[in-house]
Parts: sequence; structure tokens; C-alpha cells
Amino acid sequence: MDLKPRTALSVLRIRLDDVARRGFPLFTGRAEGSPPGVVGECFAYDYTKLVDTALQQGIPWHQWLLGQTIAGLVYERSPEPVFAFYEMPRGLVRLFLCRKQERPFRRASRLLIGHPPFIECGRDLARFELIRPLAYWEPPATAVVLWPLPADTRSGPYVVDAGNMVAFFSYPEADHAESISVDAAGPDYIRVPAQEWSVLVVAGSEYRCLNRWAIVEDAVEPDDRRPSGPASRR
Repeated sequence: MDLKPRTALSVLRIRLDDVARRGFPLFTGRAEGSPPGVVGECFAYDYTKLVDTALQQGIPWHQWLLGQTIAGLVYERSPEPVFAFYEMPRGLVRLFLCRKQERPFRRASRLLIGHPPFIECGRDLARFELIRPLAYWEPPATAVVLWPLPADTRSGPYVVDAGNMVAFFSYPEADHAESISVDAAGPDYIRVPAQEWSVLVVAGSEYRCLNRWAIVEDAVEPDDRRPSGPASRR
């Protein structure tokens, strides 16, 4: 999809197998026909408390989570690319930080666990079809905010309903013209920046970051999704 005529944002293509490890649940193993999950450091947050914490700062919860994640990536300063995404099982928001090398995010963890919505963290995996791209770290020092592609070819400015449990996409703000405005729609709604660069303020510190549309490509082909013997594809 060519979005350049309608927005200043470029598209960032992320090949998942370049930035994350793959695997299967430890106890259930590889189910018939199931693809490998995306493995990463998982930080679980209570959705209701996450919303309340963000509202106290007057921002959507997606923006709060994004700010903490970008701050964590900058503090971590990983020497290799890092892909951050989240998923939304019922009542939770599970943030994942992924990179090819299986090493803990010690520095970033210090920023991500010290908040009321935080529940627990640890190594875990997510299904590819459920991930919601959030941020990307390009070493040595570039933080990138990732936004879901628009659902169709209509022009922006765009909005994301981060609380949509079925799908994750951007849509024109004009859709709100004859109903409730984005500002009054609630804590799940966030505008997509129209400019290439943004500055996020987290705990009094400023973080300059790029805005990009995200396309995440899964390199696992259909034939790779079927069991073929004792060894599994990583």
C-alpha cells in the first residue's frame, strides 16, 4: 500500500526472524499445524490500572505504554535491534521486548516494572497473529514509534482505537465527525502523529523518536508450520 501521498510517515518493514527468537510452549509443545510463537521478555500489566495511571497524566494508555517502552529502549541501548509489541488477553496488556540474542533486558526492566499497573515479568511467547507493533530500536541510538497501517486507502489524519480487541489498525479521524470527537471518545483512542519526528516526555525527560508505519513480516512459510520431525524450526 502506497501511503506516501497522504502522510509524511514512511513504512518500516520488520522481518520478524531478524529481531526475535521463535519457539513453542514449554509444557504443551508443538501442536499439530501450529506455527512457532514469538519469544521475548514479557511485562504484564493490569489493563484497568494501566488506564487509570494514564488518565492521571491526561493521556491515552497506549501513549503511556509507548513512552515507558521508548524510555526503556533508550536506557537499555541494545547493540542489536529490538522489536517491542504488545498483546491484549482479557484484562491484561502484555508488553514484549524481543531481540535475536537471548539476553535479559536488565536496564529497560528497571523502568518497566516500577509502576502500579505492573503485575509480573518473565520470558514468554506470543502468537504472531495477535501482536500489536509498538516500538523499534535501531542501534546505535534511534528509537522508532510504530503505528498500524490504515485499514483502507482513505486519507488522514489518522486515529487508532487501541482497545479494539478484534483488530489493530488506523482509520481517518474524519470518521468521528458525525459522532463523538476523538478527545471525548475515551482512553483507548490515540492520534497518529502527522510528522516524521516526535518528542515523548517521560518522567520529565525528553525522548526524540521517529514515527513509522509498521509492517511485520513472518518468515515462517506454510510448510514450516507443520511438524516434520523431532526438531522444530527456530
